[in-house]
Amino acid sequence: MKKKLLLVLLAMVFLVACNKTEPIPLEGLDLDSEQVVKKEMLTKDINMVYILQPTCPQCEVESELLERVYKDYPDINFVGLGIGTSVEDVKAGVEDWGLTFKNYKITDGFYEVLKKLTDKTPSVFYLDKEGNEIKERDIGYTLSTEQRDQAELELREKIDKFLKENH
Repeated sequence: MKKKLLLVLLAMVFLVACNKTEPIPLEGLDLDSEQVVKKEMLTKDINMVYILQPTCPQCEVESELLERVYKDYPDINFVGLGIGTSVEDVKAGVEDWGLTFKNYKITDGFYEVLKKLTDKTPSVFYLDKEGNEIKERDIGYTLSTEQRDQAELELREKIDKFLKENH
């Protein structure tokens, strides 16, 4: 009996250890200073990290959605990480789309990490201040402008539910 109990406890410890994920090692270049910024971009307990490409039509539609939503959620830090060939490319896309939340250009090093987490843009990760995922990520939306209003309503409902459950 003691051996079975010990085996069950060891299995539980192993499962807990296997399910614990490492923080996501964010890294981006500030679009103004071009300085490398890491987890200090995570300024609140809830951070919505949005992966975008300035050449991605779905990213443009989703960017409009996130821009409309983020102003109503001051307790959430919205962060954009742009994939592009240069800081200027990402900055031009962000400016064209009218994004006012903080955006960075993804570094080559973090891009390699990101490819293991998702192969689609746009994608959204929900992280705490340490970079730990606190909610299931939203991967690869394919929104059209016709779907945007419904998607905004659904996003607001998801955020409201998450905030209610976690505060």
